[in-house]
Amino acid sequence: MSHRQSAMLRRGRTLKAAVLSALLISPFVQAEQGSEHQRDYLSAIDKVEQAESRLLAEMQRIESGQVAHYDFLQFEHIEMIRHARALAWPPAGLDESAREVIAAEATAALDSAMALEWVIADYLRGVAQVRSASANTLDLLASAAVTDTAAAQQLKQALQALSGADYASTGERVAAAYTDVTSQLDDPELIESLQFQARLLARGLPQLQRGREALASSVAEENAARIRAVVPSAL
Repeated sequence: MSHRQSAMLRRGRTLKAAVLSALLISPFVQAEQGSEHQRDYLSAIDKVEQAESRLLAEMQRIESGQVAHYDFLQFEHIEMIRHARALAWPPAGLDESAREVIAAEATAALDSAMALEWVIADYLRGVAQVRSASANTLDLLASAAVTDTAAAQQLKQALQALSGADYASTGERVAAAYTDVTSQLDDPELIESLQFQARLLARGLPQLQRGREALASSVAEENAARIRAVVPSAL
């Protein structure tokens, strides 16, 4: 046997060994990949179920002044969409009836998550209005004409107490505080400036309330829960 023939024979044996090894290992690799996919899928369900509370927590941080930007709220919304989209790709081994349930619920969850884009955009516009009006009002109250009056102090306290717990009563308290301040002023320009800020707040606060309510009415977490109910029993 020539050297060339011997080399070809060795390569052939090596190739056969590699193919045999792949055939033997493949089921274990596939099982491991399937298990990883299942873990990732269940994690996606968790994320969608928790998305509403995460978004509400970020809204609260924005309103309380803990964060001065909107990046975290927008990030949580992007994560919600990403995981809702992943629900359309369940693990293997599900029967046809389970897949039909998952297909419908996954589509509904994604639609619900996507619909929050406009909700969050309107909410953030309201936040911007409220922040601007509050800051401008505090600047106006710093003027010599009103800074030391009891009414001015009450308005400052009302602005500082703005809360998502009850925007209706909060808004009424702020509006009354503006009226008390302006009723004691003689400067028409200052009165008009404060009344303008009051109108901005009156438009912005309901947007914050509507944003919270619209988020609470999102059904994505319910869709995810229904998917969870069929996935473990079907695997």
